[in-house]
Amino acid sequence: MKFSPIIAGFLLGLWSVVPAMAAGGGEVRALVVSERKAELSAQLSARIERITVDQGERFDADVDLVAFDCGLERAELQKQRMELEAAREVFAANQKLKKFKSISEVELAVSAAKEKQARAGVDLAQARVSLCVIAAPFAGRVVK
Repeated sequence: MKFSPIIAGFLLGLWSVVPAMAAGGGEVRALVVSERKAELSAQLSARIERITVDQGERFDADVDLVAFDCGLERAELQKQRMELEAAREVFAANQKLKKFKSISEVELAVSAAKEKQARAGVDLAQARVSLCVIAAPFAGRVVK
């Protein structure tokens, strides 16, 4: 293993000081600083439903730390899914009508656009629901 001259000098200096202090009954003090630190915050305003870790507890990466009460967001997602289902049915019916030349190209295009719009509504509602839980970005310990 190769070290830069500065690090090698520091390690050699530390190597000679620590045993001398320990042998003389002196104390060796060190400050351990975390390499990674995160302050978590929510992207939505909601009542906290559950906090899964207490101060001083360790946690693994991707573990849910905080869950919010998102009943309204979940209801909105369900509503958007129903609107998507309805838009798909209308578009499918309009495609069948097109085979019999009973619908105009514009009406078919509008029903296709409404289906895409409903799909975007579901995606947006799912994104909001995903904000209802704060997961740990990495393994660690709660300090504050």
